[in-house]
Amino acid sequence: MAQRVMSQVSTSPSTLAGIPSPPPPYINAAHKDGGSEDRTARDLRESFGALLIEQTNVQRLFGTVAARLTHERRIGPGHELCVEWEAMRERHRKLHRYSQQSAAQCATFLQTFSTVLVPLSTSSMSHDEKKAVITRFTESIPVHQEKARQTSAMFSQLVSDVEVFPARVRAYLDKARSAEASGFWSQLWAGLRAVCQAFWRALLRVIEEFTETFKGMFDRIARIQCSFAGFFVTVDMFGPPEGSRRLNGPETFENALEKDAQRLAHGLRMFEDAWHLVGLASSMLFDKIDLAGQLTSIPLACDATLRTVERVYEPLCECLRAYSVGKAPKW
Repeated sequence: MAQRVMSQVSTSPSTLAGIPSPPPPYINAAHKDGGSEDRTARDLRESFGALLIEQTNVQRLFGTVAARLTHERRIGPGHELCVEWEAMRERHRKLHRYSQQSAAQCATFLQTFSTVLVPLSTSSMSHDEKKAVITRFTESIPVHQEKARQTSAMFSQLVSDVEVFPARVRAYLDKARSAEASGFWSQLWAGLRAVCQAFWRALLRVIEEFTETFKGMFDRIARIQCSFAGFFVTVDMFGPPEGSRRLNGPETFENALEKDAQRLAHGLRMFEDAWHLVGLASSMLFDKIDLAGQLTSIPLACDATLRTVERVYEPLCECLRAYSVGKAPKW
């Protein structure tokens, strides 16, 4: 028994030859949580990964708004508002094609990073030759940075124009309705419509009071619907209990147009943000490679700096290549 204990003690790493066990290896906190390079790469993946579906939604919404304008009695085909919207629609098509071409050019440029810069530190080139190669590479990066900035700015301007368009339509329709109300029959119809609307508001109050009074009787009824004179109301019985159950009146043309424009602006803003991320990633590449150029006399340090850039370069290159051909990035 004593011999087994002595054998275990003598083979313990902490007591072997009187040398204590080495401390656990140091793990850099920035490297452990991914660091700025990995966070940028993750943001790029998430942003560009959603753009393929979003492009389909954007195209659909442009078509939906065009159809709404065409079927509106006071606007119709050929109206200046329809022409203006079609111009924005075509502007988006051209902008998307331009952004795909820019992505292809940028991806081709970045492809030289892995074939030229990464093995540079271990090559037999002189210090001055290595520095010259890195300098030429960094001089080309701002060109692609500027393209990314311009693309993001053009998407931003398109977002602004889409967001203000419903207000322009609403202003035109208000003016058209005022002009229609100048005749006798128009005034008669306006008065009749006002009576119908007043009756409808009174009916809504009655329905709301009725459902609140007898809500215990409707535990098994999910929804009540009714209509009158072209107006439509829906009462959701299983909505939030604290006075937040709503009675939905008719959705007007202007409200539907506003919702479509908001969804469209949201989709276009995703493209704006994606290209803003391309600009940020390009800035990081420039800074890192410029630093590597200052360390060419120290091959190990230069190589280590270039290796950290790979964590941004690879996902950026894949995102741009996939975007340029209308596909989702491969991960």
